[in-house]
Amino acid sequence: MADDYRDSAAWTLTKWETLGLERVFNLADGHAQHPLSKEELDFVFTLHSALTDPTSRPQSQYERDFVDAFFRLAAQTPPAERPLFHYSSSTSLDVTAKAIRSAGLADAAIICPTFDNIPLLMRRNGLHTTPVREPDIWLDEVYRREVLRRCDVILLVVPNNPTGYVPDRDSFHRVCQDCASHGKVLIVDFSFRLLSSLHRWDQYAIARRTEGLRYIFIEDTGKIYPLKELKVGLVSSSGGLASTLRIVSEEIALNVSPFVLQALAGLFDIDRRRAGPDRERVLVCSEVVRANRAYLRARLGGIPITVESPASDISVEWLRLQSGSATALCARLLATGVAILPGHPFFWDRSDHQDGHVRVALARDPHYFAAGATLLVQQIARLASESG
Repeated sequence: MADDYRDSAAWTLTKWETLGLERVFNLADGHAQHPLSKEELDFVFTLHSALTDPTSRPQSQYERDFVDAFFRLAAQTPPAERPLFHYSSSTSLDVTAKAIRSAGLADAAIICPTFDNIPLLMRRNGLHTTPVREPDIWLDEVYRREVLRRCDVILLVVPNNPTGYVPDRDSFHRVCQDCASHGKVLIVDFSFRLLSSLHRWDQYAIARRTEGLRYIFIEDTGKIYPLKELKVGLVSSSGGLASTLRIVSEEIALNVSPFVLQALAGLFDIDRRRAGPDRERVLVCSEVVRANRAYLRARLGGIPITVESPASDISVEWLRLQSGSATALCARLLATGVAILPGHPFFWDRSDHQDGHVRVALARDPHYFAAGATLLVQQIARLASESG
């Protein structure tokens, strides 16, 4: 094992996820891989006609239907201008990085910890990156304004991956106001939004009402809907940035498949109809995630590990080992057929010197997850006994 994984401390999170694709129990990547409900399956089985439908609907109609359904489910004000559609949120982030660099912006302050491909994409496109602390960027006005004085762009992830942190409405509003008053671009990646409480207040309306704010909002469907990597990344922006983003986007992607747009719009509507009278949603993915989270936490009692984000609703569990190396644990698990992610690459500024965190994906078939989680807990206990 040591020979096979001797360079693992330097691997990116995507490298770990790639290795997870070949493992029996892949609890590494955060994409949804749980079963569809019966209603969802019945709907998907009707989609075969969409592949052979001789009628010619314009691409813009598929896009409008998607946008209408998504923003109804998210309970957000739809953007005034047509969003940009991409094959994934990573493509949306790449387009965003290229666009802001083309606009002459050079310094990006990025939330930390978060998934390391975000700062990697920014740097690869020529931006200088500096970390910002969570939750200080949301809650500490003095700290936030000091950060804003030193950057052109601030990039936040809400809910954050891996911590699940979600700011409240007032905190979000204050960040929007401070970005506007300092003349900075606010970028927010909302990829996990549908697993959070963000439907209770309208982020798009707040951004549009904040005079002078330049913003870019990114959405994603791959974390919620298990369509075997058929997903959509969505980019909305304020008027001052829209034209540059569109030019860059058109160089990379012609259009997203109308079949994928139609499939997802139907799944959005199914989940929206499941909402109760209090408008609280009951997404299929949320139910699976809650069940798997409860199963895992029930089996962590008595072993030396801490649930680092106990209030998180997103589809990953963020854990901290009380002893031993998290990277060594992840390498050992790979060798036994189980993939999870080590935590240190999320601290992309290399601030986590203890190598103590791991992230476990929860959006899986419950029986499959239970089998993988059992092996995971066994290996944590074994590593702890060896470290002790």
